[in-house]
Amino acid sequence: MFWIWSDVQRLHHFLRLISVFPSEMERITCMSLLLTAVVSSSAGAPRQYHFVNQTLNWTEAQRYCREHHTDLVTISDIQEQNDIEQSIKSSSDPVWIGLKSTDTWIWSLGDPAFYTEHESQFRNWGSKQPNGDGDCVYMDCVNYLKGQCYYRLYIIDIMWICSSLSLLRVVPNL
Repeated sequence: MFWIWSDVQRLHHFLRLISVFPSEMERITCMSLLLTAVVSSSAGAPRQYHFVNQTLNWTEAQRYCREHHTDLVTISDIQEQNDIEQSIKSSSDPVWIGLKSTDTWIWSLGDPAFYTEHESQFRNWGSKQPNGDGDCVYMDCVNYLKGQCYYRLYIIDIMWICSSLSLLRVVPNL
């Protein structure tokens, strides 16, 4: 038996549950160790990329990624961008990534535990971008654009890339 958290919100729910049973010190100790491990090991966690050769709008693509993987892909630096480009080199079409605008540009997997400050700020905007034409971001990997980011309205259907984070597994010793 093991536990995997791909969403830190689930961890917070579990912590609230544990607080209801304060006499169970073993579990509280286990959770404090888990919390420390999640924070220390999740920034820069290894990611797998999953190119989906179907078309959906950004919101539907995000839902698919969250149901089948972790989330839409996030890009933390130029090396990761190059890795993503390699994973979709068979496609010349743009793909949704997990960058969106609310009032500022944020990654859809927005929990700060998954990024260093520098990683959460990585953007490789294309020429004259962002320009006010949308609220969700796609990456275009055609040779002359080399993975630059552009944004569009979320309602347009294009392909997308999911990522799966390799997170901490806790095996209880019962």
